[in-house]
Amino acid sequence: MADITAELQDSQRELVRVHIRNADLVKQKNTLHRRVQRLPDRITAGVGKSTTQSFQDNGIISEAFRTCVRDLVTANVPVDNVTFVIRSVAEALGINLVGDMAARSVGRIVKEAGVLAQLQIVDELEQAKTATISGDGTSHRHIQYESRHIMLDVANNGAPGTSKENRYLGLGTAPDHTSESQLEGWQGLVHEMYSLYNESPDGQANRVDERTFYTKIAGMLTDHAADQKKLAGLFQKLKMKMDREIRGERALLLLSPPELLALVCELNEKKIAAAGGQAGWDTLPVEEQERQNAALHSLLSQRYGQKMFDKLSEEQKREVDLFVWAGCCMHKDLNAHKGGNAKMMQYWASQGLPGPIFLFNKDNDAAVQTGSKEAKERAERLSARGGVKTTDLMGALLNNKDDKKGEQERYVIFFESKFGYALYFPDTNNTRYQSHSEGAGEIIVHRPTYFELLEFIRDRKDSMNFNHMESNIHKALQDPYTLTELAVLAVYGQAVTHPYMRTARKARTNILTLGPLHAKLLAHLSTLISTPSLLFGPEISYETGALDGQQWERPEVIYAVAAMAPSLPHLEGALRAFLEGALETWIRFTAADFASKQKYGIPTLSVAEQNAAAMSSTNDANEGTLGADARVAKRRAPRASLEFINGKSMYKRNNTKKYALQKLQVPGTSAFMRRAARKIDGQQREKGRRTDLAARDVEKVDTNRKEKQRRADKRSKEKAEIESCPVIFDVERFRDAASLKKITVAVIDLQLKWHRSREIMVNEKTEIPALSKFKKQQKVDVLIAALERWNPRVAAGEFPQRGPVQQEEVNGAQDLETDGEDEEMGYEH
Repeated sequence: MADITAELQDSQRELVRVHIRNADLVKQKNTLHRRVQRLPDRITAGVGKSTTQSFQDNGIISEAFRTCVRDLVTANVPVDNVTFVIRSVAEALGINLVGDMAARSVGRIVKEAGVLAQLQIVDELEQAKTATISGDGTSHRHIQYESRHIMLDVANNGAPGTSKENRYLGLGTAPDHTSESQLEGWQGLVHEMYSLYNESPDGQANRVDERTFYTKIAGMLTDHAADQKKLAGLFQKLKMKMDREIRGERALLLLSPPELLALVCELNEKKIAAAGGQAGWDTLPVEEQERQNAALHSLLSQRYGQKMFDKLSEEQKREVDLFVWAGCCMHKDLNAHKGGNAKMMQYWASQGLPGPIFLFNKDNDAAVQTGSKEAKERAERLSARGGVKTTDLMGALLNNKDDKKGEQERYVIFFESKFGYALYFPDTNNTRYQSHSEGAGEIIVHRPTYFELLEFIRDRKDSMNFNHMESNIHKALQDPYTLTELAVLAVYGQAVTHPYMRTARKARTNILTLGPLHAKLLAHLSTLISTPSLLFGPEISYETGALDGQQWERPEVIYAVAAMAPSLPHLEGALRAFLEGALETWIRFTAADFASKQKYGIPTLSVAEQNAAAMSSTNDANEGTLGADARVAKRRAPRASLEFINGKSMYKRNNTKKYALQKLQVPGTSAFMRRAARKIDGQQREKGRRTDLAARDVEKVDTNRKEKQRRADKRSKEKAEIESCPVIFDVERFRDAASLKKITVAVIDLQLKWHRSREIMVNEKTEIPALSKFKKQQKVDVLIAALERWNPRVAAGEFPQRGPVQQEEVNGAQDLETDGEDEEMGYEH
């Protein structure tokens, strides 16, 4: 019985557990059922949420959209169309965009890109040991623009080591292109970048000294203009000044407080004494007092810095002061073309040959046809001719830089219908490297077709006549001397220019390592001068004719010239003359760089110094940004500010997007960028630039007017002196040594000025040269010659002894200029 009872209790307990389990399962079933019922609604809600995006996150445009905006603008999407493009893409992806983004916000986001780019450059420069800079300028609508780059070591993408990168620093405006204005522009740019960085979260945590920018610059790449070489010299002095200041400040900190106090007191007493005592100092404006205090601090720091510098070893000094100037390789070749062409143009006269026909403009052509002998000589003196002029005219006709002029589109259509492919004439109408040699080659290769084209253009008109330019080109293409010059330009381009470009323009070529290339170039030119037939004779070969021994850039040019050679008897002489002129120019411009034995001349550099001062082989980066940003961008968006253009271009060229993705992880950076962009907007910098340029223009006009008045007063005074001077007509007084000894140089100068004024008055020219460098006896000889011209004319009764009545100023009183201004009068010797 007990067993049955126990068994029954167990069964009851088991039944309870089953009921409980069953209740749990029912509960789970009901829960799952409710979930399944809610699932369609949740799916619908989820899909709706995933396909809806908002431009803003808590009232601020999100960083993802900001990055998208920068990418679109750098791809040249107009600001007003950015939102439309984003919406269009979102619609195609099935995304519903909520909110809006104004064009003003887009512009400000692009300016934030400029802020990021400036932070990036300072960051990278702080990590680099040395850097080099480059720059160039151009004018657009009479405003001077300056483009600047900096080359420095940048960490590789996740890989060990660094690589040289050329970072774009943006465009700036300048009142002029003087060296001083350019240096001032550099200083303004550096101050702006470093001030911005020191306001950023990184700068607040670790401030940087803008003077370190200058101390790290080890070289400068420019063209070969005198103002650029002067700028490099000014920058080098500024670098040394900043280095000494920094060293001096560190040295001063090592002085004991009594020593430092005594030194400051001594200099302060001198400063106050120079101002006229304490009373005089107190009367100075606060700005002037601050300026003098800053100058005093700088002078003191430099003095102590120099002492510290003098303690360094010679190797350390050289490393600290390393600064190398180099000239763009493309400018070297451009100048060689000019030098060669000038020598070739002289060749015709030296051989007694008529040379290429003159390509007169309308007015000069009329003067030649109907004018006097003097008018014809003047027209020839003012007119151009030859191969370069012909390629220039062809460029103006077939590839004019003004879209409303020229026959460029019809030219393309004509050649496409003729040969089955489009052809574009080289851009000789703009200043483009090597375009004239390429244009000459194109003319030589397709000369018969260009005759057809010219006649087609003529006969398409109702008048069926050439205009003046077309007539000049038609005549030039038939002139053997002009064709000779074109052939010379063409083969020089194939033999020297293109091979040189191929080598010099290789990626990441350091110009400081190109000494062997230029030595090889000079040797190659010498070989071609001795054997010019290598370029058009029976032994023609690219292996001996081309600088690099590689295949001709355009073989058909060489073959066409070789075919024409028998009909061009002076080809060898003209080519030799061109090569000689090019060689002279190459020697001059390579001597400025690669043959210089100055302290920091390229030949003196070690491998380590070549790497420290590494620069691009060409200044193409600045040439390109001037064209893209100062011209094209301004034409595309005339009202765009420089901050907008620079932000867009620097972000794209400097790979700032990658930097931004890292930098935006730093707390506070996003907010700082937005504040900085709003601050830039509020500063109205574009208006400030215009105001500054206007003030500089007013200052320039005022200076010019004062100078003009000064010169006018000087001329009036000199005119009165000349008219009142007692003229000595007795030649013997100047020939007799005893008599001449009593006559001062001042008297002789005045006598010469009198004769100069009379010769210009009666002959409209003078035979008296510039005399500023002449000694007394040389001036006397000139004066005797003038008297020997003057006295016989007086004796013959042509006019009274003192000449005809003085007229009012002739051509701006050029007859009354002083010796120091003789060069402006055409008397240079």
